Amino acid sequence: AEDAKHFEGISRHRNEKAYRGMADADWPITTSLQRVIKPRSCRLKNTCFAISRSTRPRIRSCLIPFGNWLALAQHHGLPSRVLDWSYYPLIALHFALDNYTEFDNGRDAVIWSVDLETLKHKLPEKDNIKARFMRDEAFTFNIESLEEFWKSFEDLTSDSEEDFMIFFEPPSFNDRLINQYALLSTTRNPATVVSDWLKQHKDVYRRIIIPNKVKWEFRDRLDQINITERIIYPGLDGLCMWLGRWYCRK
Repeated sequence: AEDAKHFEGISRHRNEKAYRGMADADWPITTSLQRVIKPRSCRLKNTCFAISRSTRPRIRSCLIPFGNWLALAQHHGLPSRVLDWSYYPLIALHFALDNYTEFDNGRDAVIWSVDLETLKHKLPEKDNIKARFMRDEAFTFNIESLEEFWKSFEDLTSDSEEDFMIFFEPPSFNDRLINQYALLSTTRNPATVVSDWLKQHKDVYRRIIIPNKVKWEFRDRLDQINITERIIYPGLDGLCMWLGRWYCRK
């Protein structure tokens, strides 16, 4: 209820937040590309472009929008500059508790929550980016609006100190993205560590700590409301992951 805001136009309540679950509350929010190459490395931007150039021609249709092919490649394990989030806090909680074999390590988990309504006020006035969001009453980019401003990630990329963070919705090209209620984020500077950026904008986010002592209880309660690997990863992979956890000993 605290996260739901009243929409005056339709007299309904809608959530305006994005959530990301992480197994360790002390971990920074880093992209998979940053975990391959140190965030502060001068190689990071060039590597980002190199991966982009190497990947796109090898995807069956190289003419699809860059937001689409990047989401597809990220989904299949490509190190990238984007981060996975969900509109649904219980999905984020699942990912915070994903690695049940590490529950006895004494580490607290965490859910990061970003207020999309507040975040859009951080968008720059330049190039009418902020005005477009206000006009459309939008919280995130879709693929069409993303490409309206930037035709490629090269166009999006900037080393400017006045960095900003954007969210965009990936195409629903498989059931995983649909069931995970997924959205993606990126920053203009691929070297930006998102948790550091968020801490400079304290009104944008909050952190929900999951104490280690309640991880098993929360995990079992997620099972009771059908937030399981079978839903997160539809198909044989998810079924096998769920069965392996369901019959494990605590």
